[in-house]
Parts: sequence; structure tokens; C-alpha cells
Amino acid sequence: MFTLVKMNLMNILLRRRLKKFINVSGNLSNHNLKALYSFLLRNSKTIQMRYFLFLLIFFKSSCYCQLNINDLNRFTIGKELFSSRAEIKGLFTTEGRIYKWEKFSSVYTLGFEKTTFNHCENAEYKFLYVYDTLVNVEIALRYEYRHKANEYISELNKDESAKFLQSLEKLLSDLSFPSKGIELQKKYSNLNLKKIKYLVSKKDSILNSKPDDETFIYSGRNVYFYKSNLYDPRILFFNVNYYKTGENKILAMDISITLTSNRFQDYEDKYVEGIGKYWPDKNLIDLTYINGVYSLPVNLNNVMKLDFILDLGASDVSLSPDVFLVLYRAGTIKETDFIGTETYRFADGSTAKSNVFNLSTIKIGDIELKNVRASISNNINSPLLLGQSALKKFSSYKIDNQNNKLIID
Repeated sequence: MFTLVKMNLMNILLRRRLKKFINVSGNLSNHNLKALYSFLLRNSKTIQMRYFLFLLIFFKSSCYCQLNINDLNRFTIGKELFSSRAEIKGLFTTEGRIYKWEKFSSVYTLGFEKTTFNHCENAEYKFLYVYDTLVNVEIALRYEYRHKANEYISELNKDESAKFLQSLEKLLSDLSFPSKGIELQKKYSNLNLKKIKYLVSKKDSILNSKPDDETFIYSGRNVYFYKSNLYDPRILFFNVNYYKTGENKILAMDISITLTSNRFQDYEDKYVEGIGKYWPDKNLIDLTYINGVYSLPVNLNNVMKLDFILDLGASDVSLSPDVFLVLYRAGTIKETDFIGTETYRFADGSTAKSNVFNLSTIKIGDIELKNVRASISNNINSPLLLGQSALKKFSSYKIDNQNNKLIID
């Protein structure tokens, strides 16, 4: 009895000491592999036991990340590049690959292939960055069915339909627990597990049907909200696609899970994973950098288009007297538009009074702003300034210094 109690205590102690080498997802990082091996050398009695324990833990971890569906919430969507990449790489024991699109260098993905997710094998992870900010995390699982070899396929029969259904049911079950803080949004969801099972049971007849072109058989999505962040709620898209690639006689069964936030949910469509076509976005404004300042074209009251200096320190939009006169004589500024006078303080400490009025419209790119407060400078040679009276009408904005863009949300 004493020996049994002693062995149990030793097992508990060993598990506690080993726990510090394993990350929260149950895996070994590169750094911890070396530390764990040193620990085994110190605590194993024989060479054979040390070797056995190391191999056991090494192959148990499979040198892969093993995140569960409920671990996804640990990723901070909107986190800046360096801190998020360090956190992500700590979860994997293999080096990720970076995919960039040369024409738009500020968009790229950090990818990890042939790893595991929620105990499902052969998962592919993609971390999408836009302007050095993590905007979504995607995990893709693919399963195949083919019933014979042909001239295009060298492998024999392959049937992963049972694995597909098992993974699908497990993932949906794990997402259904209310204690996890994840809530299904029924009005946005249309995933039909019963229909998927039926279509999978008909895989042979579907594979032999016409036409032989790639054909989508089923596509469905569930949408989940995380309750943890009320200001910028995280959204999880759970997609299932079941389709035939006719040329090779293969049925593909795909599961993809995407974590993003309310703010970044449409970035996948805009930036197509950072390696494909960039879809033009009206909220990207080209900037010109000259003599240490940024300038951009601004349309005033649909009368004239001029280059303004982007001045984050200016309280209002500022026009020179000659520009104001053109707008006034065109009839786009009326007496009722004047607000009064304002005293402005400049960077050199000097002050000056100026008439203040409302511009009915100014247009920056394709974005039109209404009733923008503006002032008239005292010098005809004064630069035109785009100040906070216009910029504050945007919910948020930032400057991409690398690509000379004003990014407006």
C-alpha cells in the first residue's frame, strides 16, 4: 500500500513539473523541447528511460500546434504585427510561411500547413495581416473521396468522408456549449447537418453524375458571436463546402473556420488573403509626400479640386482668400453659411482672427462630407489645410507611411 501511494505521489509531482514545459494548447514549443529534454536527463534513472520518455512526449506533441476550437478567442484581432507574430509562432514547432502580393505589400498571410486543430489532422492555419494588423485567423480542413484511380490520379481509393463527418460533428458540438461564451446567430446561419449527412451518403452517385466540371453540391455557414468584447465583438464564421472536381473525379469536403471582429469582418473580401487581387476600396486615399508633409486632392463644394496639406494639428479646414472668393462668387457659399469669427494660434505662437463658415460639401476620394467647418487665412500665399473639422467626421483613420495612403474606416 505504501509503495502504491508513493508511486501516485511521484506521478502527480512529475505531471506538475512537466506541465510548465507544455503551452496552454497542450503542445511543445521549440524552446520548451530543449528545456524538457534537460529535465528528463536530470530526472530519469537510466538512458533507456530518458530516451523513451523523450520520444513519448515528442511524438505525443507531433511537433504541431494543437489548438481547440475554444482556444481561438485567445488571438487578439487588431493586434499589431510584432507582438502578435511572436505569440503565434510560440504555438507552432514548425516555421510558418509568409505569402505576399507584390503590388500591395502591406497585405500578407502567415501560414502553417499540415498541422492539427481540435484533434483533426492536416489543418492549415492562415493569419491575415493588413497594414501590420492581424485582421483574421482562418483554419481550413480538407477531406476527399475518390473511388478509383485513373490517368490523373496515381493513388488508389481514398475515402475520408467518415473523418469529415466526425470532425464536423465534433466542432459543432464544441461550439454549442453556452459556457464558452460563444453564441450562435440563427438569423445569419444556414448550416444543415442533416442535409450534409444525406449528401455524403450519396457520394458515389454524385461523383458519377454529370456535368464533369467543378460543381458545388452544398455550401453553408454558421455565424457565432463572442460575448467577451462588447465594443468590438469577435465573430466566428463556420463554413462547410462540399463540391466535385470533375476532371479528377474527386469529391472535396472542406471545413473552414474564420475568427475576426466586427471592425475587420469585410477585410477578407477586400484583400483576398493578401496573395490575390486587391479589390479597390473607396476608403484608401493616395497621399503625396513633399517637403516633409503629406498632401491630397480635395473637392470643394463640387466647384474646384485642389491639393490640401494633411494637417493633423489644425483645428479646421483652412482656405486662402483667393480660393474662398472663387467659391463665394460661384454661389456655393452664402451669408447664412457664416458662423462668426475665431482666433487661431499658429505653431510659431502668433495668433490671428479669421471668419468661420460651413462648406456644404467636401469630397476626399469617393467620400463626401457635409457641413465642414472652415476658416479663411489672412495671406493669399497660405497653404490649404485639411484639419480636424473634416477628419473628425471619420469614425477612424490612419496613415500608411510605407505606401503613402490615408486609410479611412
